[in-house]
Amino acid sequence: MRHVPALLAAALAACSLGPPDPCAGCRTDEVCYTAQDCTGSTCFDRKLGCARRCSAASPCAAAEACVPFGDGAACHPGCEGCPAGSVCFRERRCVGVHCTEEVTCATPCGAGCAAADACVVYGSSAVCHPRCAPCAGSLCFRETACYGATCWEEVLGCAASCASATCVAGHACVDRAGARVCDPRCDASLCPARQDCTAGSGNPGSCIAVECGPHVPCANATDFCDAGKCFPLNGACASVNDCPLLDGRAVRAGVLRCDGVCRLSPPLAQRVPGLDLGPALEVTAPTPGQIVADPASVEVRWGGSTHPTILLVLDGVPAAESELAQAAIWGLAVPEGAPHVARLGDGVAIVNGTWANASAVFPQGIPLYLLVQVLHLGKLEQASGLVPFAFGSAWKDTGSACAPTDAVPGPCENPEKLQACVAGQCRLLCASDRDCPGGGACLPPLSGLRLCP
Repeated sequence: MRHVPALLAAALAACSLGPPDPCAGCRTDEVCYTAQDCTGSTCFDRKLGCARRCSAASPCAAAEACVPFGDGAACHPGCEGCPAGSVCFRERRCVGVHCTEEVTCATPCGAGCAAADACVVYGSSAVCHPRCAPCAGSLCFRETACYGATCWEEVLGCAASCASATCVAGHACVDRAGARVCDPRCDASLCPARQDCTAGSGNPGSCIAVECGPHVPCANATDFCDAGKCFPLNGACASVNDCPLLDGRAVRAGVLRCDGVCRLSPPLAQRVPGLDLGPALEVTAPTPGQIVADPASVEVRWGGSTHPTILLVLDGVPAAESELAQAAIWGLAVPEGAPHVARLGDGVAIVNGTWANASAVFPQGIPLYLLVQVLHLGKLEQASGLVPFAFGSAWKDTGSACAPTDAVPGPCENPEKLQACVAGQCRLLCASDRDCPGGGACLPPLSGLRLCP
């Protein structure tokens, strides 16, 4: 057999309605203004809307609103409604690891601010900080915050006087700018029993009743807390919704399911784009991560119909169906009606997409991938996922040394088991005791992961 014809799946056209484009109606003298939002080190551009180009000859309504953008400058769309004489106030705010730019109008301090200590320097102006605009008769609470050697002043909001009244639960009465005021930041140690602080964008925090939290343990000593909810240490569940996600790394890397108890397993077989329409064809041999020795004795078993079948072994993961030919190093054509079993010794080598009349020489110690494709009337009927296996050791086992990383599985990838590199060693992840071999107990969460002993 010479060249295998490409297997092309019919393209499906789909229409979907998304949110309206804020820049759909921009005029020729306007630009589509985008701002950058970040979660940790991952950033993306968010469209804010159409923005008029500006210059010294064509200023914006608000001072400081003309900002560099692209190859020129534009009036920030968040300040297009600011009254004349006001200032466009822009500030980067972070809640946890999520950061975004807040933009609003600010009034100059010349006529005085509603709150004491609310006048701040901004650009070439002095303005009343907009976060303290509703603080009439109270104090604008400001604090110096530092990250390493870099410090900045952070405005938290309004602070009511506590000279003759007590602060609400969770807030201490402190000295600030010559006055006694309620600290807008919540202190969990001042919250009532079974309550903890909560905080969100623009809200320095308040006490709320919680099932559990950083300062409120679970009522049952055998439970542990995750995202404000208590979970049994033994992993008991009625559905997958009863299973904790912890910091999300393990469930993103593997498959979380409920089988009377929560279970965590390696990810499903990877599909090749273009061959992933419909359910994956079942392959029962080799098993994912199997280490093999003699090609002549390695069995391939699969399900599906008895139509003609093509078996391929790849030395890499193709990004698309069009890359199969270059990734294939072994192939076997199984005729219609033949048993769903074969051996690697039955096939031939594939070199640069061409089937050779010679046995394949399989590389040692690297991941290889089996792909099974069933044809009907010359078209693809069903395809399997990629089943990883290897001749010789290709993956780290539990207990192997590894370079520390926050990624899961990171350097500890193994198709047979879900692992993570913890303290320089590959450790098996678990959601309950049943995930741990030899009757080991799945340990309580440590840094967002549960580990077998």
